[in-house]
Amino acid sequence: EQKSRGWQARPAYLDGVLSLHLVDQTGSPVVLENLQATYGRPVSSAQDRIAALNYAGNGLYRVEQRLESGLWQLAFDGNSASGPYRLELRIHVDAQDKGTLQ
Repeated sequence: EQKSRGWQARPAYLDGVLSLHLVDQTGSPVVLENLQATYGRPVSSAQDRIAALNYAGNGLYRVEQRLESGLWQLAFDGNSASGPYRLELRIHVDAQDKGTLQ
């Protein structure tokens, strides 16, 4: 069902800010309620955290959250008028505090 919506997601991490830009197939912003990011190390749950993302407008959600260098597993979860939203991914954070999607 989620794929049929045609939404386009661009997750990112840079300089201590975790963000998600979400638009529909026409490029209009997608508004989600209660968007959270659950993130932690893939090999252990010891550093697992949950953070609420704030809507910054124009389909952009963000939260200031510094991640240490290395590999992180992330899941974004929220609710829209057309149902739940979930995106899972892995991101590698380098020593310059920049994330690269894996």
